[in-house]
Amino acid sequence: MWDAQITRLLVSEGVIDLSYYHAQLRLRDSGRAIKRCSTQQLCILSWREGWSPDQLVTFNQTLVEEYIYSGDQSDLMDGLENLDLSGNGHEMFPCQLRLFRAWFKSWTAEDKQTFLRTLTSMDQDFAQFLQLRNVVV
Repeated sequence: MWDAQITRLLVSEGVIDLSYYHAQLRLRDSGRAIKRCSTQQLCILSWREGWSPDQLVTFNQTLVEEYIYSGDQSDLMDGLENLDLSGNGHEMFPCQLRLFRAWFKSWTAEDKQTFLRTLTSMDQDFAQFLQLRNVVV
């Protein structure tokens, strides 16, 4: 039976080099994070289609706040604990905002930039909104 003790012995003797496998695991985990982030961004873009003009303004303000004043990662758990998926569509917007905030905080700086660029290319009003607030993407 192959166990951790035998693996450690073979690694220490130079028989097995685990660096390749560790690199593959990091690459695989990175791929999962990229896929998860892309899925989250697609969800948000989909939600935007159903939002009223007032809700879009609220979202835009929230996005700028999150982008400029990145919060503590512990806020992620607070946001997830307060999710309430019950109610009609009008009540769904606050839930979507909380979920957006939690997701946004977990994205890398590059993910955030990509999302902002996507929004500015899709929505000229949003691009002007950012420009008026001196947010450069």
